[in-house]
Amino acid sequence: MAKKVVGLLKGAAITGVAIGGASALTGADLVFAQEIQEEVNTETELVTEQSIEETYVQEQQDEYDLYSYETVESAEEAVAEAEEEITATEELKAEAEIEKDTIVENLVSAQTEQNTVANELLEAQNQKAAVEQDMVEREQAYHEAGYDQEGLDEQQAVVDEKAEEEAAVRETLSEQGKNLTLDNYYKNEGRQLAKEMILYKLILTGEVSAEDADKVFFGENFNHDYEDKHYCVKYVKIIDDEPVYVERYFDYVTCDEEGNSMFQGLVENENDSSLAAGINVVEKTPTYKVWTEDPHKVSTYEKNVSGKIKNQTVFGYTFHAAQRDEKAGFYAEEGQQKKGVDWYTQKQYQQDANNRNEYKEFVETVTNTLSNLDSKIAELTTTLSNVTNRINTLREDLEDIQVEIQGYDNKVDYLKDKVDALNGRIQDIIAAQQTQNNVEPEIVVTPQIEESLQIEESLQVVEAPQAVETEQVVEISQASVQRTASVVASRTIEESQVPATVTQVEEEVAQPAVEASARQVVIQPIQEVQVPLAVVDIEAEDDMPQTVTIQEQEIAKAAEVAKSFVSWNGSTLPLLGTIAGFVGLTKIKRDDSEAK
Repeated sequence: MAKKVVGLLKGAAITGVAIGGASALTGADLVFAQEIQEEVNTETELVTEQSIEETYVQEQQDEYDLYSYETVESAEEAVAEAEEEITATEELKAEAEIEKDTIVENLVSAQTEQNTVANELLEAQNQKAAVEQDMVEREQAYHEAGYDQEGLDEQQAVVDEKAEEEAAVRETLSEQGKNLTLDNYYKNEGRQLAKEMILYKLILTGEVSAEDADKVFFGENFNHDYEDKHYCVKYVKIIDDEPVYVERYFDYVTCDEEGNSMFQGLVENENDSSLAAGINVVEKTPTYKVWTEDPHKVSTYEKNVSGKIKNQTVFGYTFHAAQRDEKAGFYAEEGQQKKGVDWYTQKQYQQDANNRNEYKEFVETVTNTLSNLDSKIAELTTTLSNVTNRINTLREDLEDIQVEIQGYDNKVDYLKDKVDALNGRIQDIIAAQQTQNNVEPEIVVTPQIEESLQIEESLQVVEAPQAVETEQVVEISQASVQRTASVVASRTIEESQVPATVTQVEEEVAQPAVEASARQVVIQPIQEVQVPLAVVDIEAEDDMPQTVTIQEQEIAKAAEVAKSFVSWNGSTLPLLGTIAGFVGLTKIKRDDSEAK
């Protein structure tokens, strides 16, 4: 007798009558089936739940299509191909790593170049800003000095020409050892140079516009003594949109090498051609007969006053101006000369002229500098943009190559997992072959259809009252079942093979007598056939027979064969096969017990 049962009937021999995919059993066997159906249903639900879980696991295992390899040779060939592909992929990865190193090297170089260009660009921009700031300051000083006055360039050219003439005559007289009072030096050279210098400064200081420069009146009074010689200069100045009459008195003296005026009485000889170095313009201070605020400044009135106020027409305007008191002469404060005070020296003019010339040169230089800086900045900006674009491209290339390398890594991991899975498959095939070689000849096991099953309740099989007298229980223990093989048990009935599997019965059998359908079936007698037991993993005694003969009368005890039978739905066929298997097993046990 079997010691324990560790498997579950997955398929069983078909008993009864098989007609067109349906089956019919006698009432006694239906009672037997009714008692175990509820337990079978419970087991089937467990199988279904576990089958769902195992289906997911199976899908994971099927990722590499393992079950397409049915022999060790085909699986080993797949392993070799995968390992060869791993080697090729790792070579591609190595090439990609080299390319990545090159990209990184180029990226570092480009970033260094970017920093260098950026610094050069910043330096050029700072240099440009400094030059522009310097130019702004110089331009402001140039403007405040009056160097940008219109017409000043033309007047400066005239002054320079007169200064050259004066210097030439003076040097000639010096070479000849002559005094400056000879050869009309003062009248022809000194006086003319002084006049142009006066006009230059009037334009420079904004007293007279270039447009009105030729309208300035120069009254010459040089027939007087040394202190009374003078230019009477008259012009109109616009103040608050109103014309204002201006009257001023100028004279000139020689100067030394340092530019100091040489007044008569203060030097040994102001007319020495060897000591004189040029001409300085001095301004005299007149005294007026009438005045409004200052007796030394001309005042204008609404009408003339005989001997005191007279008409003065300048720039087309007529003014009633006070008359100078000639008897009083020119006024000089203590420490000053009546001849006049320095107003515009030769040194001052030379400084102004040099400043204007230098500023022009500065503007020209700065213009070129700014132009060069602009070109340099534009070039550096373009270079920086190109380098930045190259860096961006290299970064994209780096990201791409990293993705490519990661792809190779993923592929290698996949292939290695596949190799492991294939090696596992090889072991499974070998194990399956060994198991198949050791299996009993009457037991047909199909590993390809294996599925897991958890059995939570023990199944007790009770022999029907009309079948046996002693009640025997076959217990299928859940604790002893880990995995259950799917077995296809079949027998030949009239040379036809019908597979059977356990499924859940949809409707319970309530009573032996079942209403028959309108369709009548033709009954064929059941022959005495050898039926293999559909039992998996059953530990049985050595003398237990592998097959059992089920007599026709044993199946048809409780009913007459000639009666009409119920045509059962195809879904009950596996259950009936299972019941038949248990009936056969019970009979074996009974016979064995009687024999003892």
